[in-house]
Amino acid sequence: MITLRPYQERSIEQLRTAYARGRQAPCLVLPCGGGKTIISAAIIAAATARATRTLFVADRCTLIDQTVAKLALGGVTDVRIIQAERDEGPRRAPVTVASAQTLRTDGWQDQLPEADLVIWDECHGILADSYAGVLRRYPNARRLGLTATPCRGDGRALTTFDELVVGATVRELTELGHLAPARVLAPPAELEANQLAIDPVAAYRQHAAGQRAALFCATVAQAARYVADCQAAGITAELVTAKTRNRADILRRFAAGDFQLLASVGTLTQGWDDPGCGVAIIARRVGHIGLWLQICGRVLRPHPGKAHGLIVDLCGSVHQHGLPDCDQAYSLDGDGIRPLVRDAIRQCPRCGAMFPSAPRCPHCATALPARPRELPRATGVGVHEVAGTHTSRCEYVVAMTSKRWGTCATCGGAIEPGAPILWATQAKQAKHRQCRKEIAS
Repeated sequence: MITLRPYQERSIEQLRTAYARGRQAPCLVLPCGGGKTIISAAIIAAATARATRTLFVADRCTLIDQTVAKLALGGVTDVRIIQAERDEGPRRAPVTVASAQTLRTDGWQDQLPEADLVIWDECHGILADSYAGVLRRYPNARRLGLTATPCRGDGRALTTFDELVVGATVRELTELGHLAPARVLAPPAELEANQLAIDPVAAYRQHAAGQRAALFCATVAQAARYVADCQAAGITAELVTAKTRNRADILRRFAAGDFQLLASVGTLTQGWDDPGCGVAIIARRVGHIGLWLQICGRVLRPHPGKAHGLIVDLCGSVHQHGLPDCDQAYSLDGDGIRPLVRDAIRQCPRCGAMFPSAPRCPHCATALPARPRELPRATGVGVHEVAGTHTSRCEYVVAMTSKRWGTCATCGGAIEPGAPILWATQAKQAKHRQCRKEIAS
């Protein structure tokens, strides 16, 4: 049996309070490595003692055995397993662990296991119509969602759930020693989608030589080429994709240290648990903060001898999303993760590490000079009389360069960092200095 950590006990108490207030489907947000399955084991054990039947839905087939093993550590052993052609354990077992992909198939829709509590891991993926069909078979059951990132790339709200419970933050778990500190290396600015700061093989040699590293790629063709390049350079490497049949065996051999670099395309970004892997090489643009946090979380689990989790960001996505341990605000309304405060970050010119702005690099102790303050420069844009009356003042009187991503108040288009903009100081709105909508009119 595992002794729960204080934040895990706190999470369970918050969930109980939510149910007591009449909530039917709270969502627990906890960073990768925070122990969501261990918390689930404690909840399931208590539910089983009350004769409550539980269905635990794992997002991917490859996570079934990992989930069952973790539940066993929490004392939950009377389990039925449903995965593809596999149906093991007593049919009347109080707990069923099932693959989401299996339950949604036609063959299972009419024989789903009974459940009074449905726990859905990686629940941000639950909105797919085929998955929602599974939940409709349990109209009276209580639900519990588990995720590190309560947001989706398509911006759809997680309306399946009715309350958010934030168990802990990445920063809190790092300070407690339950996560390894994140060290991020990146180019000085975000690059274009088809650009990399250096070749992934060179990145491995320079920053991760001899260590086990995970390489995240955008396409199978890209990943296959990098694996071939690694092998030609004497770096042992293998590839897993959604169609890899022997994926479990490859992951087992990687964990055993049989080869050095594991390349993947969309398969190891969530749920994969290998604490001994301490390096993530990201050879793709990461446009969504949820995916960014999931990828970074793969290498932040603590392990003997691991001083930090190293993230080699070859496209500079950290400039868009911030460091993995910055504090976030969560919601269920579709904009699931927003930085509470966008920390200023600096890059060490000596070791390349990214870190919250400071006078000295925390990784190599290089002293950094204070950034000189530039004198204001005349832009020549001029000032203009604003005609008419306004309920809110919206005079765009400041010409400046955007420091972050934003939205043009006139045309609704994206404003990129470094773009020339006009800023309305009272309304706090920005627009393109040469807005296409205004030019067209």
